[in-house]
Amino acid sequence: MAKPINVPITPDVAVWARTTAGLSVSEAADLLHEAPTVLLAWERGQEKPSLTQAKALARLYRRPLAALLLPDVPVDPATPIDFRRGVAGQARRLTRPILIAIRRARRMQAAAHELFEGLELSAVSLGLDPPSLAPEDAAARFRDRLSVSIAEQLSWASDYDALNAWRSAVERLNVLVLQAGMPVEEVRAFSLAPSSPAVIVLNSGDAPTARIFSLFHELGHLVRGQQGICDPASELMRTADELAEERFCNRFSGALLVPQQAVMHDQLAKAVAANESPESPLGTLASRYKVSRQVMWYRLREVGLINSEVFGAGWAVLGLSDKRPEHERAPGTPFVNPPAWRRALLEDGRGFVSKALEALDRGLVGPADLVDWLEIKTPDIGKLEQQLATKPE
Repeated sequence: MAKPINVPITPDVAVWARTTAGLSVSEAADLLHEAPTVLLAWERGQEKPSLTQAKALARLYRRPLAALLLPDVPVDPATPIDFRRGVAGQARRLTRPILIAIRRARRMQAAAHELFEGLELSAVSLGLDPPSLAPEDAAARFRDRLSVSIAEQLSWASDYDALNAWRSAVERLNVLVLQAGMPVEEVRAFSLAPSSPAVIVLNSGDAPTARIFSLFHELGHLVRGQQGICDPASELMRTADELAEERFCNRFSGALLVPQQAVMHDQLAKAVAANESPESPLGTLASRYKVSRQVMWYRLREVGLINSEVFGAGWAVLGLSDKRPEHERAPGTPFVNPPAWRRALLEDGRGFVSKALEALDRGLVGPADLVDWLEIKTPDIGKLEQQLATKPE
């Protein structure tokens, strides 16, 4: 009988791989179907896992097996500022889905950097001059850079059309806009900025209008040279600086999506304001601009169409009747896992996929690169080429 092969994983690296996967010893052991004492023995260097066990460990931690053999713990990039807060003002835990999404976003950022260099593309500077602009002015200037007119915005037939169009507009600035499945109650979006290109990651389980708002909330962070992990709907127990940053980003997003001049001259907006109640045609007005009723109600106050008293009374009604859905799918709807090529388009975006296919066509990268970056199989490349010739979903 062949002698089992034991893998000399590095104990400290094994601890690092587990903690950066957002798992405790007991959680990891349970998923591995091993006793916690076995996992601790590996992490303390008292025992070595078999090859089968080491491969299972690497799969669980979403790391290549070679990573567990590194002599020293790698230095991780700085984690984005976590603007989420719990009711006691404490930073909330970065759970496994969030950590995995951040890690993949960094990997895609590195791939996009390589891709942009090969295609001789440069990431557009997102900063505004002067950088101290008020959110209303910053939003107006940035909307001009996106080249999306009010007429075009009002022509979109659905919230998903709006999401796809806004995402494409931001991607044209060579910003990587990704989507990832994360618990909606934990995080709505995050952004990465230290390296080029900048990255925005939206929660694929969020409602489309919420994702649109989060897209520009995160863009607000990037405009100010920041990166963050956010729940834009929450302002619980933040520090003064955090609160100021998040309020800027919320106002920036709202002002970009519902520009002051547009809403001030909108007859329906005037009718909603005259009625002084969110039970008026507010939903119709919000639907025209493809934003939530809360965002539109905020904008009516910010542009002066309603006063603070009317806003407060209406907000009490909205808080009960217009809560954001936690998930896109209705309760009881079965989950259908999309094919890999379609998931690549949904998660990585038509902008990135089209650039990757262009680089492949020009011989700058090989099929293996696309298979690795997009997590697809070689036959899926042809399906992506066909899909990119059609209208976005």
